[in-house]
Amino acid sequence: MIRLSSLVFSFLLISAAQAQSCLVAFYPFTGNAIDATGNGNDGLVVGPTLAVDRNGNPGQAYQFDGVNDFIDIGNAAMLGRASTDFTVAAWVRFDSWSVVRATIITNRDGSTDTTGTNIAVAGTDDPGPGYDVGELNITCASPVLLCSDVSLMNLGVWRHVAVTYDHDAQWITFYYDGQVVDSGTLVNFMEKPTVHHMLGTAASEGSGTYPLHGRLDEVALFNCLLTPAEVLDVYNGSITTSMAEPSYAPLQGLYPDPATDEVFLPANLAVDGTTVQLVDMSGRHTTATVNNGRVQVGSLSSGVYLLRIRNQGQVFQGRFQKL
Repeated sequence: MIRLSSLVFSFLLISAAQAQSCLVAFYPFTGNAIDATGNGNDGLVVGPTLAVDRNGNPGQAYQFDGVNDFIDIGNAAMLGRASTDFTVAAWVRFDSWSVVRATIITNRDGSTDTTGTNIAVAGTDDPGPGYDVGELNITCASPVLLCSDVSLMNLGVWRHVAVTYDHDAQWITFYYDGQVVDSGTLVNFMEKPTVHHMLGTAASEGSGTYPLHGRLDEVALFNCLLTPAEVLDVYNGSITTSMAEPSYAPLQGLYPDPATDEVFLPANLAVDGTTVQLVDMSGRHTTATVNNGRVQVGSLSSGVYLLRIRNQGQVFQGRFQKL
């Protein structure tokens, strides 16, 4: 086993081999939606706001409004769940029940063929077979659904949920607070590689959505099957990984600062065509491309931003103000 520490988020305890390749994305939400594994599956925050986590720490979880908030984590192939073992784990707290179901993570696009998976918690009127409010469930292809048949969710209470899938055995297992509560057969997984994975909402099979009203924290995505003991370790807050919080080299020489329409990069980083990441102080981020040694920022709202750019294997970070 290995243990590598981070100053700002919980440790995860898994085997060395899994630590190298199994954890594909981890969102500790320590002030932002950055993927702490360094795999680059950073979240684009559309609506959710930073909130108090289960330990009473401000700005260490995300609050979703139950209407149209979501976090887009992209569509990298490593995030796919249709052709591999997987484990999804997260801390969740509900402020109110959804009418149908509240999404934790999905890559469904709402089309009539309903490809993709939606891991969610049943609402007050979920049409799934035998679904009762508060039950953890997964939908992978219409009409293939499976629910936990056990509800340990209570409004206003943080719970840890996990779903594991054994691809060869076609076997789903549901966990609450580190304990197995149900399992069953699930087949016919389908995905569209172009559809993005979302936290906090999903497109329904009709024209609506399956939004979450509450909070998410410490969302961990694995492309392997964690054992019950490993899921319990995750619940106990001891995830050790090969990742640590990304470290950034200082980026100096951004100008003008404050900026109105564009920001010039120092000569050693001003490589045209390079993608940069722009992150505001709430964790929302977007990307831009270097052109003629500069980055266009005119469309950004006023505020303070972090600019991150990769060069020769190192990520540089600088700060500027947008007027």
